[in-house]
Amino acid sequence: MSRPSTFPPLLFPLVVVSLLAHVALSGGRVAASLFALQAGASEFLVGLLIGLYSLLPMIFSLAMGRRIDRSGPFRPMRLGIAAITVGAALPVLVPHIAALFVTAALCGSGFMMVGISAQHSVGHLSADGPPRRVAHFGWLALGLSTSGILGPIVVGVVIDGAGYRAAFAVLAASAAASLVLLLKHRAALSALHAAPVQAEQGHIWGLVGTPAMRRIYLVGVLLSISWDLFTFLMPILGHRRALSASTIGAILAAFAVGTFSVRLLMARLAHAFSEWQILRAAIVVIVCVYVALPLIESVTIFFPLAFLLGTAVGCGQPNMLSLLSAMAPRGRGAEAVAVRTMLGNGSSVVVPLLFGATAASLGLAPVFWGVAVLIAMALPAAHGASNE
Repeated sequence: MSRPSTFPPLLFPLVVVSLLAHVALSGGRVAASLFALQAGASEFLVGLLIGLYSLLPMIFSLAMGRRIDRSGPFRPMRLGIAAITVGAALPVLVPHIAALFVTAALCGSGFMMVGISAQHSVGHLSADGPPRRVAHFGWLALGLSTSGILGPIVVGVVIDGAGYRAAFAVLAASAAASLVLLLKHRAALSALHAAPVQAEQGHIWGLVGTPAMRRIYLVGVLLSISWDLFTFLMPILGHRRALSASTIGAILAAFAVGTFSVRLLMARLAHAFSEWQILRAAIVVIVCVYVALPLIESVTIFFPLAFLLGTAVGCGQPNMLSLLSAMAPRGRGAEAVAVRTMLGNGSSVVVPLLFGATAASLGLAPVFWGVAVLIAMALPAAHGASNE
């Protein structure tokens, strides 16, 4: 992604702060689950542990969004990164399964604060039109794609070389570095809300009650589901195709490379197409891939399909955040982002359970095709929005 000529000075620090904090989150999920399994925890207990990373953000994101609208992003970001640092450091001091649940609660909630604050701040920096706004959100999303790859890789290498406590220490150091960088840019970040906008008062239905916002949230949730379900269903499909663990991991890596690659090109795509044009194309690609996946027998075909799906879902976050930034009621930008965070975390908790039960009873093909039908429901909403 080429760097725009009007690149806001604060954007790069926001991307790096988010990246370093997210390394602790993405790596922490892997380290916590492996540590718990090695300590003898059941798969059910590990599921509860990982679910806790999303459960508290789902519950508290709306209140946090409203607070950010009132007081600005700096203090919530500082508190969130501090929570991630403490949470990642706790298993170093208390290497016990019980400590991992506190870690999950602190890191999940902490990154929720960081994520909403960073997204809201990028929206403030990007008030000069949709192409640059999408490009700026693309940079933020690219940073998160990078950390999503780095976190598990770093954790795996450190665990193999020095053990779990060392891995959590590295994650805590990453979060601490994020806090140092945030404090360095405190004045610039605080200046974004030096003269706070008086929020339009209203219930949450004021955000989801208008057709435009409903379309954004509907499409956003369905795209989030398509992402979550691939990472959940692909290992199951691979196992039923008798693929090795390394092959399944490589397919998931191809998906991650797809999300990363499309975000590199987001600035150019944003200048050539509108947000809704990009999202409509992404929906079509996602539906086609989900229809095809259960029909594939050759392992080599899984790799391009996973990459293609990654490029489609990778378009989602930058364009949805751009639309939310443009359409949110005056003074409720962070709250609008928080609703998206709440819905996304809710889908991460509920959807795998629902479709996992369906796969167990009906098989995988109906699940993949059911997901394709579900995602296709977003297409009329995306088409209607582009005509408004």
